Amino acid sequence: MNTSQLSRRLLLGLLPLLAASRAGADAKPHDVRFMSAGFDGVRHLGGLHVRMAPGWKTYWRVPGAGGIPPEIAVQGANIADFTFACPLPARMTGGDGESIGYKDEVVFPWVLAPVDPTKPVAASLSAFIGVCETVCIPVAVQETLALEPLAMATRDAGLLMQWQARVPTPGEAVAAVTAGEDGGKVFVDVALTSAARDVFIEGNPSHFFTAPLWSDEGRLARCIVHGAKSPDELRGKPLRITLDVNGGGLEQTLTVR
Repeated sequence: MNTSQLSRRLLLGLLPLLAASRAGADAKPHDVRFMSAGFDGVRHLGGLHVRMAPGWKTYWRVPGAGGIPPEIAVQGANIADFTFACPLPARMTGGDGESIGYKDEVVFPWVLAPVDPTKPVAASLSAFIGVCETVCIPVAVQETLALEPLAMATRDAGLLMQWQARVPTPGEAVAAVTAGEDGGKVFVDVALTSAARDVFIEGNPSHFFTAPLWSDEGRLARCIVHGAKSPDELRGKPLRITLDVNGGGLEQTLTVR
């Protein structure tokens, strides 16, 4: 566990005390479950399904100025590989500042590849997320799923397909990323080949990239970088860029110039 994860866990240890009175007075603000959506002959497919009450939210893998990114893991025999994905998020602003994530409902799709696809898998899945309104409630979920090597879909297959379609795909929509400084503020300029609605940037965990300021008819996004002392901290480093293009997600990694 790295320093940021340890700090987050220490902070989250205090959050239930802050949330206890609200959570006790109101109905449960969330419903979180693991779902299995079938076997395609090679991989088991599923997701972490999160439903939230109106006004509540959960977070993307880069949560914004503050928040709790999702963590999903698996243990068990006959497991060769396990990954999970985050659908395209939305940017949200409120009294707690700017955050990036989801409201109402989200499914984080996961894929499990067995060592031997002809044998079943007893997958012990665990997840840790934050569900927040004015305060955050840390949510830990554990469940064991019996995954059979049967090439068939389950009742959750349709729901998973809807959210898999919202996961950003690789694209070539970013022409260049350059770093600069203006008025003491470090920024990156993201030049696009066509207009986009939003830009989400991932890089050094100590850097926070603000909402873009648009120019050139939506093809140039300038994002202020909090936590960077100079543009040299960014130049020569890779950034993972996720674009919202009319509700569809494109993802690309480029080196900052």
